[in-house]
Amino acid sequence: MVIGDVHDILQICGSLGGAGAAKQRKRRQRRTVAGDFKSLADRINKLTIRRGDQIQLYRGRPCNKKTAGRGKYRSFTSRAMLKSTFGTLPAISAIGHVSSVRKQVPAMFSLSSMAFWYSSSTRYLASVRNAVAYLFMKLQWLMIAALCQAKPHMLKVQVEWDETSQACRLHRDLIDVDGVMPALVQRMEILERRSSQCTSTKWYSVIIPPAIIEDATAEGLWSGMLMKQPIPLVDWPLHCEQLCLQMLGDGAGANTRLASWVFQQMPTGVWRLWKDCDTHAANHCSEPVWRGLNFLSSMFCVCNNLQYGSTRFDLLVHIWRIIEQTAQVVYQPPNMEVRRRNQLFLRATYLHADCAEDPDETLEGDRVSWERRYECAEYLLRMDTGDWKNDGIIHHCTGHECCQSPAESKLKLWIAIQAVAFNRRPATPAMGRWTSCVRSARSVLLQMGLHRLLQRGFASLYGYTLPEPVDTEQSAFDTRELVTFTIDEDNLKDRYWQSALEADTARELHFKMQGARSEKAWAFLSDPSTPFKLGISICTLTPVERLLHHHFNWQAQQTWIAKNVSERPLVVMSNMNKSPAVQAMNQLIAILLDDGTSVSPSDALSDDHILQCAMFLHEGLSGTAPLNYNKQRFWCVVAVMGQLQSRLVRPYQQFPYSLAKLVDTSMTMNDRREFARTVLATRTCCRDPFFTTPVLEQMEQKGGPHAILPGSEFLLDLTNAFAGKCCNIQLELNFARASSSRQAMRGRKHVISSMTAKHIIAECKVSHINNLDGHQPRCRSAPSRHTGYTLFLKKFIKENKENIDPNLHWFEQRKLLTQMALDKWNADTLEAFQLKTEFSQEAVRLNSVKNQHHANIMHEQRQQHAVSKAIKDEIHRKQVHLMQTASRIGMFEPKEGQPVGKPPSVFPASLESFAAHGSLVAPIRESIARFGSDSIALLACDAGSCANESVNQPSQQHQSIAHVIASRDLQDSGVDMSLVDELMFSKQGVHGLGDEEFAISEHLLETACQEIGFIDKSNKQFKSEHDSVTLKTTQPLSFDEENGVESSNFCQRTYGRFCKEDIRSNSQYGNAVGLVKSIVRVLSSRRKVKAGKLMYLGPDTPWPVLLVHHGESLHARLGMRVSFKPLELDFIHLVQCPDPYGHYPGVLCFRLVFDKLPNSHMRCPRTDITNEFAVWFSQLNADMDLKCQIFWDYDLVEGNSIIRIRIGHHESATALEVGDSSFASLLPAKGQCDDQDPDSREVLANVSKLLLHLGDGSKKRQTPKQSHHTRTTSQVKRKRSSKRKRESAVGYDADVSSGECNDKNDDNCVGDGNVNDELEEEWKNIVEQRYGGDNISASKNPKQSKSTSASVPNESNLPLPVFKGPKDRVFQRNPDGSTRMLGRVTDWYSGACHNVSISCSLHKKCSKAISSSSLPFGSEQLIHQYLQEGLRFPSRDDGKLHLAMFDAIVLGKGSETM
Repeated sequence: MVIGDVHDILQICGSLGGAGAAKQRKRRQRRTVAGDFKSLADRINKLTIRRGDQIQLYRGRPCNKKTAGRGKYRSFTSRAMLKSTFGTLPAISAIGHVSSVRKQVPAMFSLSSMAFWYSSSTRYLASVRNAVAYLFMKLQWLMIAALCQAKPHMLKVQVEWDETSQACRLHRDLIDVDGVMPALVQRMEILERRSSQCTSTKWYSVIIPPAIIEDATAEGLWSGMLMKQPIPLVDWPLHCEQLCLQMLGDGAGANTRLASWVFQQMPTGVWRLWKDCDTHAANHCSEPVWRGLNFLSSMFCVCNNLQYGSTRFDLLVHIWRIIEQTAQVVYQPPNMEVRRRNQLFLRATYLHADCAEDPDETLEGDRVSWERRYECAEYLLRMDTGDWKNDGIIHHCTGHECCQSPAESKLKLWIAIQAVAFNRRPATPAMGRWTSCVRSARSVLLQMGLHRLLQRGFASLYGYTLPEPVDTEQSAFDTRELVTFTIDEDNLKDRYWQSALEADTARELHFKMQGARSEKAWAFLSDPSTPFKLGISICTLTPVERLLHHHFNWQAQQTWIAKNVSERPLVVMSNMNKSPAVQAMNQLIAILLDDGTSVSPSDALSDDHILQCAMFLHEGLSGTAPLNYNKQRFWCVVAVMGQLQSRLVRPYQQFPYSLAKLVDTSMTMNDRREFARTVLATRTCCRDPFFTTPVLEQMEQKGGPHAILPGSEFLLDLTNAFAGKCCNIQLELNFARASSSRQAMRGRKHVISSMTAKHIIAECKVSHINNLDGHQPRCRSAPSRHTGYTLFLKKFIKENKENIDPNLHWFEQRKLLTQMALDKWNADTLEAFQLKTEFSQEAVRLNSVKNQHHANIMHEQRQQHAVSKAIKDEIHRKQVHLMQTASRIGMFEPKEGQPVGKPPSVFPASLESFAAHGSLVAPIRESIARFGSDSIALLACDAGSCANESVNQPSQQHQSIAHVIASRDLQDSGVDMSLVDELMFSKQGVHGLGDEEFAISEHLLETACQEIGFIDKSNKQFKSEHDSVTLKTTQPLSFDEENGVESSNFCQRTYGRFCKEDIRSNSQYGNAVGLVKSIVRVLSSRRKVKAGKLMYLGPDTPWPVLLVHHGESLHARLGMRVSFKPLELDFIHLVQCPDPYGHYPGVLCFRLVFDKLPNSHMRCPRTDITNEFAVWFSQLNADMDLKCQIFWDYDLVEGNSIIRIRIGHHESATALEVGDSSFASLLPAKGQCDDQDPDSREVLANVSKLLLHLGDGSKKRQTPKQSHHTRTTSQVKRKRSSKRKRESAVGYDADVSSGECNDKNDDNCVGDGNVNDELEEEWKNIVEQRYGGDNISASKNPKQSKSTSASVPNESNLPLPVFKGPKDRVFQRNPDGSTRMLGRVTDWYSGACHNVSISCSLHKKCSKAISSSSLPFGSEQLIHQYLQEGLRFPSRDDGKLHLAMFDAIVLGKGSETM
């Protein structure tokens, strides 16, 4: 009998030896030697088999028989392979409660740990994993080949992809190459309608392995798709009669260029849909609020400090001491108004979700249900009954029923506060983590608003001084202005820069910079405006967060293939009455229109809590709301509304996605037919060329509006076309899974083939679990065992639970009721005896009935099990047949021209090149150039060779790539489509290839393993195909950029509700566009919020109000969304209304216009994009008086619904001539430094360094030769974009700051050669101011030898540039580009005194120490000048002469006498 290794043999022997003793000790559990041996051997053989080593059972002493084989190498059975690859799966009855843990695979854990558990080697486990993944990919391709061979009537192919950087390594023998490489992840969904008469649709989910690509350009992405997709996208029209291709990605330029190129390669009859990810769009809707309020980085520091266990627990200890020392117990009734205010605060920060599916509490442990949170909140409201906006913690005690002593009251207070506010760490906010920012803001506001416990505990922990609560009547906050929050980050950098440079490891750097994070966090916590900003962000962004949760639920429930067409995401988003984006918009509209009279703080726990929070949340925060609080909130609400309208509402009101109304079953047939007549009547110029044009043409051929009648062929095809996703959340989850799997790798990076295998295995298991049917009827294993007491207790609790005190906790109520029932049951009375008799008889009757029912169900299940077993045997037979077919056609044989085995080793020269260049491209290209094109498999697979053959060719001539055996004819696959249909119908995992436990059937893998060396061959073949970098095509993807997916100028996208035929005056249209661009330039010059190196608009810059005076009529618009590249501004309509304060001269009042949707209570704002406004403006009568007036300030009355303008009092500007320079007077002067930008003066002062580097020095830049051929539009765009990056890098935006435009269609754009001239002129002005106007031309770096420049100072009046390097060292840049160290300037402290040490490296004994208080303002530049003057003394012994110049140059004492 075959058994396991030596360790298992020893265990068996031990159990056999103890069998006799066990027989004497426990006679009831009879054990036999044969039984023990058989059970243990079976258990071991079920896991593994030991090749060569066999042990037989002999009577007496064992003989010394040698065994064959060496070492402990173990060969797994098929079940062991699948178990080590996919892991175990719980019972099918538990599938209804899917959790993330069940979807994890052993690949998520350490490979070394798995090797220990399975008593195997890591190499063999990795080989098994690669072989299983290789087997699945080959069988999947075979089934797709059968699908293409059948050539169905209609196919809907949906491809979604995303690219991110992943830390990977290339492994070749003993050489590893580490790097951060761009990884492309793809998913493909296929919907098939077999024939034109068929009404059913079949769904295929295709798993595509990730690809490591050369770069993230369109060419790189296309090469990755070619190498990994089973069928190239451009080949799909060859395999069906009607194709609908939907491509889904984020809004990156490379993605849109790729989609545009693919769409233009398709035949005109193909339906082509491009979709930006709605989840990314929803996340971008919140970006203006976070950028404008400008506290996200500071809140990150707060949450980052609280993430560490020691800091958090120390903080909790300090908070407990605060509660213990300051809490008071008062024996009187609490104030109910205060309680309602506290309820509202909890509703906004803690009880914001009314369902358990909101993942707000999943950072640690399991999700906390809403009922549990409500229970904790009620307990806190009952214990902490004081006003939470004050520092005093008060408990209004009701007597001994509440607390036994003051100490118990304080302990209960701490328990209640900790359970609600400090139960979990706040999430670390990041814009890329979607809902983390709002969740973090709620947690921080809850901890800050609850008696300022977070601020007080933080101050006590770090030793800061906590300011007193702000009083509006007194103190510096008396201005009542909510100013933009700023932190002196430069000061923090200067203080901690030296510590950061001295850090040797990342761990040491983390601890050295901990002080900077805590100081930035304290600046955020101590700012009195922080709670109000947090409150604004929570109120305005909660609707957007709910929108994101809709997307998450759609992804989890796979609603894009729902049987009810009206529930599919694309259909729901196009229906304005059901769209979650429109619902979020209406919640924001309610905040604007309501003045606070329709709601009350007493309704704080009602369902619609967003409006109550917006109206009254600031009343529960510490301090008094500033005067401009409503303006700040108005700005944020309008900004979010503009983003929602532009990104998630308007796209679904236009072609092509507005056509989803034709298949919306929630609409009546009359409404759908009327909509069909409307779209058929549109002009050809108003339709997009990729989807709407072919769909409407086919609709007209099949009867017009009658083509959408139920059951029609056209309607079925159109229904499948809109069965698609609107977001690529699954890809983001794949990236997160890949990052989390690296946690078990002990700091090492993924090998490319290992990362690919993990992705395939994990996707297989997720799809396998989703396909299993978890709702099969099952009964309990134990029969019914009711007793008389259990029936009596149930009835007693039901009848008496209303008589219990409702103030008691639920478990106290249950305990009291149970004790009362037990006393009544055990009473020695006749009534108790009758109760026992009655309920005991009832229990016997119920047990008899239920046990009979249980027996019937068990009999039915045994019959069903027999039937299902027969079906499973048939499925297994078909799976084996599929595997045999794949082996027969040679799918597992190596490709022609490719050897079976590991890829060739990397040449050392390639590794050296990688270390020199820091990228993977250089060694790959170098290896190809050195060893020929055959060596391309060294580090990369050349998809470019395949792409180059197919680029710019018709789709019929495209050739499939070699790694999927596409060189073989699909017609020769040898797979019957009926076999594929039967496997798909079985729902046994992906494509029907699995069973009830694993995504790959055990019988299927067992059949594959019958081939000798299957694991070894498959592992090597998998590595040769997936352990490489995909090189991009060398030819660019050329296409017509004017007809791209984002740049196609059909009227609905370009002109909104108008058509280009509606433009009456082209000159007025152009002037209106120029007017809008002029307004955007003014907005750009008023950006005041600085985040990093960029400037953003903030609430301190109100949205402009534009008044158009046309004769006697007045038209008003309010800006709501701005884009600076390109220059665009969206408006919301305003209508004039009476002044609520009475009739005053010079006062204009306007109300925002919101149109009510038909047959619904929903409303949408009436908006205009730039071109819509221009078309409307062109229709005005030019003969009448026309002028435009813009207001930058106004009042808000009646909440935020009315804009009140006082002419002559509010800032305004008037333009009598409409055009590009209408409001040029509002722009800052050309070259003038922006006072709002603290770095602009320093940047302009350092422009000379840039010109010296770019000018005509010893190393001149070579002017590229102009080619004779015409540049393509894409090349011109890339050159302009790189030029703009260079301009913005030096802090000078010629397009915006100088009033010039950057639109490619504008004739007044700045040329490419003007930037350096403007910078040079700016540089000369600075030189004249600082050094006088002499010898300016000498500043152009006259040619000098290196020796002269190193020893003799510059002879011109303009010194060479000096800059500060690492470790406080000061360097001079010579004209030839070299540098020379002049000295070092360091800070040091003596007690509380701050001193500065200046050391010269040119001379001996030349150092100076001085107190910082003795240095004048701007002394850093003076010290640099002093160190540079040391070049006048070439001898190393002239230190005294150099020191004599210090007082004259730096301190200004005396004059220089040289």
